[in-house]
Amino acid sequence: MVERSSEPVVVRCQFSDDGPADAEVLVYSPSEPNRIFQRLRTDLRGRASFVPDAAGLWRVVADDGLGHRTELEVRVDEAGSLEGAPDATGFVWRDLATGGLIGCALAAWWLLRRRGADR
Repeated sequence: MVERSSEPVVVRCQFSDDGPADAEVLVYSPSEPNRIFQRLRTDLRGRASFVPDAAGLWRVVADDGLGHRTELEVRVDEAGSLEGAPDATGFVWRDLATGGLIGCALAAWWLLRRRGADR
């Protein structure tokens, strides 16, 4: 069993213009992969964080509620650290942002286009 670390795993969702995205973030533990470990909402900066309490492969799902979502798998070692990542925040940010930026940018484009069509 992994002791709780004082370092949380931080994910960040943002639009292509670097503006924060409002998204629900679901975290699934390797202990119970089909049950939500934690349900989060991004803060005003588009960030959400959790502290893993077990070693293994954690799944993080971010969803903006507009049909765009992205998933990330985070491997936590026995010491409670992210495996293969010197900076836990940077590792998660890089992987989540890759898919998240595209999804969030498409959502913003769709909303702006729809707003223009309603006029």
